[in-house]
Amino acid sequence: MTLQNEAKNPDDYDLPIQEYRQALSLAPWLSDVYYNLSTALELKQQYAEAIQNLKFSILASPAGPDARAAQDKIYALEAKQDKVAKQKNQGEEFLKKLDGARFVRRDHVEYQNKHWTDWMSVYEVRGNKISFGVMKTAADRDLAISPIGKMDWQGEYLINGHEFTIPRDDKSCLNSEQNCFDEKQTISEDGGRIAERRTRRGKLYENIFLREK
Repeated sequence: MTLQNEAKNPDDYDLPIQEYRQALSLAPWLSDVYYNLSTALELKQQYAEAIQNLKFSILASPAGPDARAAQDKIYALEAKQDKVAKQKNQGEEFLKKLDGARFVRRDHVEYQNKHWTDWMSVYEVRGNKISFGVMKTAADRDLAISPIGKMDWQGEYLINGHEFTIPRDDKSCLNSEQNCFDEKQTISEDGGRIAERRTRRGKLYENIFLREK
């Protein structure tokens, strides 16, 4: 219980869970240990196993003082379990509708030396991941380091719900010598656009990418 009370993040519950299981292997009649184990499992969002241990708690002491609380907690965990399952199904359906989608932002850049370049920045969904790339689409001069029409894919990120995170050690940060932070991007509910929040040398910039495919 001390280990559990000192836990600060989900991974910290692994040790108390291990200790509770060890205790139950030695004394499987202790209903309160099943109850405490279920609490640790709930905090790890392992709802099915948490519910099972609450049932063991009731079986170990059906007339005990915690039996009613254990049953009430089972109902609450079943509701959480249903909610998570529903969110997972909705997330899977959302990804199916997004698969193959391409979100685009187009920029016309005027340089101080009076030259100009047109750029296309792209987010493209592939399964449960989204890739970012940039491509020069036109220019008043062609630079060998960035030829027209060649896509430079710079990173691939895992989609979580309607969001994905670009980490601070991403290639797009390092290449631009930016002072970067972990950056969370948001896909709209209808899947029609991406709201991008990126840092450039410590300053926050917001851009909108519209779906073209």
